[in-house]
Amino acid sequence: MLTPSQNHIRGCDWRARLLGEHVVLHGRSSSEEVKHIRSFTGQSLGVPAGATILMKLNDTARDAATPADLDAEDAAARSTGVSAVGLHSIAVAGRAQGLAMTFGKGKVVVLGEAALFSAQVVRYADGKEMKFGMNVPGNDDRQFALNALHWLSGLLK
Repeated sequence: MLTPSQNHIRGCDWRARLLGEHVVLHGRSSSEEVKHIRSFTGQSLGVPAGATILMKLNDTARDAATPADLDAEDAAARSTGVSAVGLHSIAVAGRAQGLAMTFGKGKVVVLGEAALFSAQVVRYADGKEMKFGMNVPGNDDRQFALNALHWLSGLLK
């Protein structure tokens, strides 16, 4: 059974050691290989039997009910110098933020994070802006989206 948490994960960078082994990550050639995925928030996913992890959460990943809870842990640690991990969060080692699997005659890609497949810009009143998703340079999120769609459509085998 797929078990998403109802919680939030702070953004992560997935590099080779946290990426799974799946054709979605390899592509059809070396030019389509996904080496670095950047997520921004989201939730963890339990991994059902038969699924392949695309984006493995590291051993220190934490889930919290709200982003504010993660901020509170960070602030408490900064003010006291003592780790506040666990005060408002739970460990999610062994879970994933992305996976792929076949289901019946079909294929499924599940992500516990939506922003990496978006292109968002938040503009603040002071003129500053924050970019999310495919507007952030230095990752393979675009290729990851394309490979996932190619695999789901049967173009990538």
